[in-house]
Amino acid sequence: MKTNNLLLIVAISFSLLISCSKNKHEDSPANESKFTYNGKEYPLDKGYIHNELGTRFTVSFFSSSISVNTNNGGLFLDGKGNGVILSLDSTIPTDISSATYLWPAQTTQGSEMIADAQIGITNDITTSINGTFRSATYGTGSITVSKSNLQYTIEFSILVDGKTASGKYIGTLRNY
Repeated sequence: MKTNNLLLIVAISFSLLISCSKNKHEDSPANESKFTYNGKEYPLDKGYIHNELGTRFTVSFFSSSISVNTNNGGLFLDGKGNGVILSLDSTIPTDISSATYLWPAQTTQGSEMIADAQIGITNDITTSINGTFRSATYGTGSITVSKSNLQYTIEFSILVDGKTASGKYIGTLRNY
């Protein structure tokens, strides 16, 4: 009888342990940092920010397969992978403003604006990002930035080659 009770306790404990572990995994959010283009989803695993000049900032996101080197104030990339590069004109010189960014023709001077937006999909990216990324169509889409402490949430929807690229990056941005 004692053996049966002990086995029952062990079985219930094991069942509860598995159930709790499974619930914990199910409750944890999936990586939301990704973008969709032409019906396919692409991960965005790391983010970078650079103050180009005054209030213009370049914000870049890449998949984990892209090797990123930020030596000497430049962004040097290598590998096959995906990325998004956004050039934003903020209203403050110290960071990108929490706001919705539109193209200059869609807003008033002095407002948050999109200077450029590009995506790269399964590109062989080597040292220079020139020529490997496709630019967004001017005047289409928007980019929304919010920030809490060091955590950014950047959502975007832009038109590239007649197709919508939309996504979100949630996380910190490394300065370079």
